[in-house]
Amino acid sequence: MTERSPSLNLLIHTALLACDSAHYRHPWDRDPEDGSLSRILARALAAEDSGFDGVFFGDAPALLRDTLASNGTFPYEPFTLLSALAARTSRLGLIATIPTQYNDPYNLARRIASLDYISEGRAAWNAVTGFLGETNFGFKEIVPPSERYRRAEEFVDVVLQLWQSWKPGYLRPDAATHQYYDAEKIQDIHFHGQYFDVEQASTIPPSAQGRPVIVQAGASENGLELAGRFGELIYVATPTLEEARGYTATYRAKAASYGRSADSVKVVPGLFAYVGATFEEALEHRASTVTDEDLLVQGIASAKREYSGFSFDGLSLDDELKPEQLPTEREIDQSARRRSRARLFLGFATRPGATLRSLLTEIVTGTGHTNIVGSYDQVADELERWYRAGAADGFVLMGTNSLDAFLAEVVPRLERKGIYDRRPGLTTFRSRLGLPEVPVVTESLAAVAGA
Repeated sequence: MTERSPSLNLLIHTALLACDSAHYRHPWDRDPEDGSLSRILARALAAEDSGFDGVFFGDAPALLRDTLASNGTFPYEPFTLLSALAARTSRLGLIATIPTQYNDPYNLARRIASLDYISEGRAAWNAVTGFLGETNFGFKEIVPPSERYRRAEEFVDVVLQLWQSWKPGYLRPDAATHQYYDAEKIQDIHFHGQYFDVEQASTIPPSAQGRPVIVQAGASENGLELAGRFGELIYVATPTLEEARGYTATYRAKAASYGRSADSVKVVPGLFAYVGATFEEALEHRASTVTDEDLLVQGIASAKREYSGFSFDGLSLDDELKPEQLPTEREIDQSARRRSRARLFLGFATRPGATLRSLLTEIVTGTGHTNIVGSYDQVADELERWYRAGAADGFVLMGTNSLDAFLAEVVPRLERKGIYDRRPGLTTFRSRLGLPEVPVVTESLAAVAGA
């Protein structure tokens, strides 16, 4: 039987740290402080006090004009913001989304290892291939998925070798020679592959958690293979429990096919939670996010970003969607962009009686992720149902009508159910997730200085 996390794992998306509602809202409805470091830090500390395990920074190195216009905030560069949070928090894991297609493995390994070391073992890397921003890096068009994933597999392999290039015992103070390090314990990797040639070891020693956690979010065939080989924390978009259970089983099976144990993979679906004292109140909160039809229509840009073949020209919001107006799964699978999310949107569009309004409502209020509407008790009950069914080890809270209400009302209910523990004594991200330990170097520079 698969071992479970010490408790239900909860993470928070940085979009939600910047504002109370992490989906389309009119910029003039926003608090002027939204997006400021002080606001982000205050909410990060509130989440940490409530036992949240980490901050998930979703990012793409591209200017998304429709999102910028409708949200009224902008995304920071991941390392800059997470480094600021590392200095002010003590238990939150720090997940940076960095694409392999637009980076170099040696530099990326150093940056994440540095974040991991200064945060005392709280860094993680969401290793994505990158499906946006290609024209910002000299590409005229996006690289086909098969090529992106071949490069990504080699990229992650290099990064892991660099993170493991400092071996236990590397600190060996010698008063006679004034040497702190044993050079034989810092081993060059001599990597020569199809895409990368990297000679030396990393410049950064291991952290308190051994090495950063590898996060994966692939749901295509190539993505599942990459996640199965390397992924430890899997972030996935699954609107229903049954879909989530299927994905979770698939990820664990893929990990096993690479000789990894089932408990080496933790699956956390994205979550949009609309909460209230009653179901009716929660339903009103969800409905209030789509009352502005101009903002609702901007969801079309989100659909086209996933697959450019989505075309709704000439349709009014309440027109029923017809098969001939929609792409096929085969057409989507031939796209070079993120096909799994486009297939989710196609599923919404082909539901019986689906209209353009119902499709855009799903996109705007949940973007294909788990969407739970209910009273505080009902939301806690549903999260428990997913957890006990083995569909999820936890959730990434991406949006809610009130973060304060979620923390004050839903979290205590999860604690009373016995499935959630704030675990203040666990400080490394790996330990909070309940992931298998990796070799940890016990020596410290402080110990050397006192020798």
